[in-house]
Amino acid sequence: WLCAHLWAERGVRAISLSLDDFYLTRARRQELAATVHPLLATRGVPGTHDIPLLNNTLDALLAPARTAAVSVPRFDKARDDRCAPSHWDTGVEGVDMVLREGWGLGARPETAPALARPVNRLEREEDPDGAWREYVNSALRSDYLPLYERVGKWVMLAAPSFDCVYHWRLEQERKLALSAR
Repeated sequence: WLCAHLWAERGVRAISLSLDDFYLTRARRQELAATVHPLLATRGVPGTHDIPLLNNTLDALLAPARTAAVSVPRFDKARDDRCAPSHWDTGVEGVDMVLREGWGLGARPETAPALARPVNRLEREEDPDGAWREYVNSALRSDYLPLYERVGKWVMLAAPSFDCVYHWRLEQERKLALSAR
């Protein structure tokens, strides 16, 4: 809706990219789960996205002298895997603006002392030695901070409560389960 509105009202060619469409493949996350930490099998946290693919897509979309159409990746949450390139959005023409959205965009790395102690039950029970926390924190520092430098303006839509976020996520997961049948 917003992209169509920007075009109709301002003549701005815009595209929206979801961070969710840049998750690592299921096979790559399984590999990380086996070699780094089991929690990395689950998509969502920093370090489970293909940031090089996102940067390459942004470069292609925003290239000033672009002559070829750009393919934009898509992720199928019901299958928990990236769609084959034949199912990506193709033929995306020149754009003036890329709107990126995603849970956790803008998250910053923590200091080592802040990571030393688990902050919740999941970390206490599933990551007592902090390997998962350190991996996520390292990904924030090495991959996500440079990505954030490419942002011209930040806008945050704040959920009314974390309980509300939980219910939204539960609703989404139920719909995904139904679509996978």
